[in-house]
Amino acid sequence: MRRGARFAKRIAVKSNRFSGGSQSIKALSIRQPWAELIVRGLRNEHRSSLTRIRERVYIYACKALGATPDEMVEINDEFGTDLDLRTLARGVVIGTVEIVDCKELGYADYEWVMNAPQRIQPYQKPTGFPQPKFFNPFPEGLRGATIWKELWGAGD
Repeated sequence: MRRGARFAKRIAVKSNRFSGGSQSIKALSIRQPWAELIVRGLRNEHRSSLTRIRERVYIYACKALGATPDEMVEINDEFGTDLDLRTLARGVVIGTVEIVDCKELGYADYEWVMNAPQRIQPYQKPTGFPQPKFFNPFPEGLRGATIWKELWGAGD
């Protein structure tokens, strides 16, 4: 393949990253119970790094937990919930949110502001390999496209 053809193909792929199709919708890995609170619209994500991403992303509930049973008592009191770590989904995509802003709260402390959470039912196990931050949960694009059409009617 000529160099120019490879470059043109790369441009075409980048320009289709979030133009209505879902083959390239990213997933954000978040530990439970935080993933559940985000999908319920009760919490924003806090990270040590900023993000410039401003688009809808999948929320992947990690297999690892982000709280102990003792901490869950405080979390449930703070957010007015009755979550149980034993029943929270893990290792699956549980919903989507739109990242709309990123606020610096202090040195290496950022709040990723999220809007319009939507739960995905049934939960979907990603076919892509989960990463600590963003990853492509459905690299073949087939199931991701189906989820996109079910939620937003894209392509109709």
